[in-house]
Amino acid sequence: RNANWPLISSAARPMKYNPLKDIAQLFEPRMHKFDYWKKASKGQKNQALLSMASYTLTARFLSLASELNFPLKSDFMPDEEWTLHNQFAEYSGGSTTIEAYWYDSLPSFLSIEDLALAQHHGIPTFLLDWTENPIIALYFAAANSKYEQEKHDICVWALSASKLNKVSSSIGIGTNSGKISLLRPQKSNNRFLSSQSGVFTHLKGVGQQWAQTGECPTIDSILEDYTLDKAILKMKEWNHDSQSQQNYTNGLTNLLSTEQNFLKKIILKKEHIEELRTLLMREGITKAHLMPSLDNVAKTVISFYRE
Repeated sequence: RNANWPLISSAARPMKYNPLKDIAQLFEPRMHKFDYWKKASKGQKNQALLSMASYTLTARFLSLASELNFPLKSDFMPDEEWTLHNQFAEYSGGSTTIEAYWYDSLPSFLSIEDLALAQHHGIPTFLLDWTENPIIALYFAAANSKYEQEKHDICVWALSASKLNKVSSSIGIGTNSGKISLLRPQKSNNRFLSSQSGVFTHLKGVGQQWAQTGECPTIDSILEDYTLDKAILKMKEWNHDSQSQQNYTNGLTNLLSTEQNFLKKIILKKEHIEELRTLLMREGITKAHLMPSLDNVAKTVISFYRE
């Protein structure tokens, strides 16, 4: 990916750059009749509209794919009368607030497998793609830069899930700015996911911050909270006695001294990108291998000769 880009899912990008912007705006007129909408801030509205757009597209994707006899394993198949608003109203006893549309918790009517399948076929979601194979990460970083008019350095982000889980569970920080959840969908019905050794992250607990600031926080900004100084400041808010505070501080110091590198950013200079693409192709890391379909086989064969 472009080395200047923050770590944020496509559906959670600022409205100005969001791939769902035009679709999200289609939902706004029908919301004006609700009192909670009239009182909502711009940040609240943007978050709700993007959630409506992403979840509705995912639902319609599943419906049409099923109609065309694709072998899905989803338990959720919306009919022609389905709407996201009615879905939320049903789950909330007939009354809906604007918070119902926040994406802090993934919707109960869509499985992780549903969202992963939709994302891997072009539907913007609130999941952020990762791979457990660094070579595959390099491929996507280099491949995406190919279509940029102005060339930039690229980067690969490395996230240590074990370190992150250990620290976040031990020191209990990050809940105000967002909690990073690692998701591992079943891969049996998603060839792309299996070929890419894919996993996802999802942010929880960021709805209030998004509503207040107008933008969703990024993973890299959230991880700035995982520092000793900020953890100790948060701990002091709990009003423990001085001995408990000292014991806690000592434990934090020992833990963070060995487990602090949750996230690393490895940058590759733009002048080396073409060479990297050639090397990856020689090693069989291609679009056909990572997104196996006959269309992508054809595109890969053509690219052998054009590149």
